[in-house]
Amino acid sequence: METLPARSSVLIVEDDDSTARFLEAFLTRNGFHASTCENGREGFLKLITGNYHVVMLDLLMPGIDGFDVLRTVRETYFPFMKRIIVLTGASEMLYRGPIYENEIFARLGKPADPAQMIDMATRCAIDAGGVFPGRHRVPKLRPSAAAPSRFEH
Repeated sequence: METLPARSSVLIVEDDDSTARFLEAFLTRNGFHASTCENGREGFLKLITGNYHVVMLDLLMPGIDGFDVLRTVRETYFPFMKRIIVLTGASEMLYRGPIYENEIFARLGKPADPAQMIDMATRCAIDAGGVFPGRHRVPKLRPSAAAPSRFEH
């Protein structure tokens, strides 16, 4: 396995509290500086304003979900796509829309194999190389056409 760059940071966007806490503890024990958020809106804002090497993104969340985050990042902040590792159950892939597998760093099934998760996160951090696309103006998140408009603010 490759060596994790010093001070590599990972953002975990996961609405299930026990899963988020497990991922945060596991990644921290394996050398990452991990932080969590519980929804897509908060995750997107942290992604574009923070300095994260890796983003682990759940797809199915209430409100702005992982599909909305992927679509918005793809449309407005494309360099961030290669920092995203999508965490998904098999049924989630059929749920709402594309996950742009050729544009994200990786997709891991739930439950993820711990060794594979660390390997993917390490390789993603190495690819990031400590270079961040920069801080950006925060756009208004738009839910997909399939989502109710109540998610607008």
